[in-house]
Amino acid sequence: MDVLTAYLWVRMFRAKYAPSSAASNGAHAPKHSEIVYAGDVRRRLDLPLPKDYLGAAVDLFRCSVKTSKLVSPKTEAQELASIAELATAIRKSNANWDEADYMTLLSLSQRTPFSPGFVPRGPIDVLVTDHSRGSSVLEADWGCGLGSPVGYREPYLGREPPEGEVTIMPRYRNGDLEVMVSAERVVLDRLRQDVDLGMRSEVAFVLHNVVAEKKRRDAKAKM
Repeated sequence: MDVLTAYLWVRMFRAKYAPSSAASNGAHAPKHSEIVYAGDVRRRLDLPLPKDYLGAAVDLFRCSVKTSKLVSPKTEAQELASIAELATAIRKSNANWDEADYMTLLSLSQRTPFSPGFVPRGPIDVLVTDHSRGSSVLEADWGCGLGSPVGYREPYLGREPPEGEVTIMPRYRNGDLEVMVSAERVVLDRLRQDVDLGMRSEVAFVLHNVVAEKKRRDAKAKM
């Protein structure tokens, strides 16, 4: 998953800033690029949470690199080496996690009448949520003739997905992964034209306003 995240980071960065474009010449690209990802911390808590605890136990982690690590290299070998270096940086980025800070923030969040959520401070290029380890959801049998789930979707709950959000879905039984990307229209258009991404995946793009759709459905439900 670190490798996949690193690969997506590279493709998203290049689509967003077009550093190799003659028109942009990378002039507007920042000196550093940063991603934020949600990581499971339940096994890092002392005392550990019970296995049947259903509440989320996640924290947000940041990884920042120089943008020179994300621009197009000259050879394929350099490209693979760059992705491996990024994946290593992502894997090491949560090594300094502080349980005391996490518990303090969790305690503060529980004092509010509703969950405020954890919103990462910017600027960031990519926000990653990984559900790939939730494949047991797809394997569950609901019984009574209902069968098993055939898919999984991240509920947006009427919120507008932020630009640069990447959601990795649970693995299918054949090992396939589905990834949802939310970004500016120009970024999505560049991703659609990304030859390397097209070779490694089946790409589908949908122009849809989830917030407007939820309001429409809510209004219809009240009629």
